[in-house]
Amino acid sequence: MMIKIKFRTILLLLLTSAAVILLVLHYRAARKGTKSVIQLSTFQTAVGWGYKIDINNTTKIYQPFMPVIETHAGFETRLMAEKAGRIIVHKLIRNQQPILTLKDLQLVGVNIDKALLKKVNSLD
Repeated sequence: MMIKIKFRTILLLLLTSAAVILLVLHYRAARKGTKSVIQLSTFQTAVGWGYKIDINNTTKIYQPFMPVIETHAGFETRLMAEKAGRIIVHKLIRNQQPILTLKDLQLVGVNIDKALLKKVNSLD
């Protein structure tokens, strides 16, 4: 009788342990599958080119004109808008603020007026 109780107890412990291990493995597998899908697209407007960033099919960033610069002009080319959008995507992936700086704009090929650069540098 005592052997049956010990056997049942051990069997119950083994089954419980197996269930916990399976739950942990299932949780890890499900967690790996929850990566966000980030999509970048460009579009043309009346004032130039802009970009849009969708995360899991929901628009999170809609940028129809160049940020930072105090104008409502778009990027001159589709490629410039795409490069700017890529910078933002990389910042999102690294959990950084999705903000373009003047330096970022210069990297994508935007010609920054020297007076504007002086004004912004004086704010730093």
